[in-house]
Amino acid sequence: MIPSGLSASGRVNPVAMPWVGGAASAWAASTVAIPAHAAGDLLVIVAASWGTSTVPTAPDGWTTVLAQAFPDGTGVRISQRLATSTSDASGTWIADTLFVGVWRGPTTIGVAAATSDDAGYTALPPALTLSRPGLSRVATLGAGTLSGGVPSTPSGMTSRTTGTWWRWADTDTPVATFAAPSGAAASLSVSIELAATAAGGLTAAERYGWGTPIVAVEMIEPDLLSRPGWLAFDGPGYQGKGIQSPSQVTISDGIMTITGTPAGLTGAVGFYGATQRYGRWEARIRVPVTDTYGLYHPVALLWPESGEWPAAGEIDYFETSTEAGIHPAFSLHHGGSGSPVVWHSPVSDTGWHTWAVEWLPDRIVAYVDGIEYGRTVDVTQLPPGPMWHGFQLDWIPWTTDPAAVDVRMDVDWLRIYAL
Repeated sequence: MIPSGLSASGRVNPVAMPWVGGAASAWAASTVAIPAHAAGDLLVIVAASWGTSTVPTAPDGWTTVLAQAFPDGTGVRISQRLATSTSDASGTWIADTLFVGVWRGPTTIGVAAATSDDAGYTALPPALTLSRPGLSRVATLGAGTLSGGVPSTPSGMTSRTTGTWWRWADTDTPVATFAAPSGAAASLSVSIELAATAAGGLTAAERYGWGTPIVAVEMIEPDLLSRPGWLAFDGPGYQGKGIQSPSQVTISDGIMTITGTPAGLTGAVGFYGATQRYGRWEARIRVPVTDTYGLYHPVALLWPESGEWPAAGEIDYFETSTEAGIHPAFSLHHGGSGSPVVWHSPVSDTGWHTWAVEWLPDRIVAYVDGIEYGRTVDVTQLPPGPMWHGFQLDWIPWTTDPAAVDVRMDVDWLRIYAL
């Protein structure tokens, strides 16, 4: 099977990454107004400090791509996140100036670099060694000129928006290479790779270098569920509602599908072959068929080996409803508490996306398509022991739907990493 957005060679096809808008804060302001945006847009903030060689400080919820102090006294931090709504806020930074750019599409920052010349104003946008040559566009930010005006548009690029002393620009199309362009000297110059991800194309493992997985399951073997470590459940469903049956779990064309019927006949799968305390788990999932009222909850989870629930906790790193347009959540149940920690993702569940959890001794982090969207460093919320992995489609018949249809949860692959 060739996943949507990938070529036959397995590479991501070029996709549109249109510019949405940009802005800058007032001098010495700790926040910046983010231009009109939609959930799932890529938000990029370049924070700068001058004269102290101090790298600006970012609030929680932003993933830093570059943090650098220059000998001329300039400090720079480039951070990103995916918008979770139409009204995301920047949060409070410690910096002299904040510049924000917004792009739409399956996009993330690949690599970034900055140069500074606060004395001669000769800094050009730096060259980049692209992580996805031929698939990525490049954006630049120039701030400050010797004349006090707006920096010029870099050669070969399109100006997107300007302020009294700064300019955002980017390339109209993907580029194979990016050399330092001419004609855009400034006090501070930044180059940012806008890396195409396809829908669910980029993984947290790829972005953060998790290495070789101890388990890598591509759903291509029809007898997978009969192999050691795997179990398709057969018995009462979630909270005793409906029936979980192995007949509802199928593998075909490289996809494992769990199907739920209007009457509550559904499926669930457990993998016990890599039970561990701490590690990293990532899966590519979609919910392509939905119903009116969301009578099913598709879940990818870690469950305590001890079976002591709720005392031993539960990590639902993908939890959603079959109601159309839902944004999946990450739910961390801990210590028998009736109130889990919940983070809502910025994307919907109907298309392919990669979902991941990183569980370390001092934190748990949630990712979608390689971008962090939630974390806790409260160790009292972390599970106390090893866990195994599961996929399940839980029937939640909270109402009646005369027009109910079969719904399904698709899984493309699962990868598990040890620390």
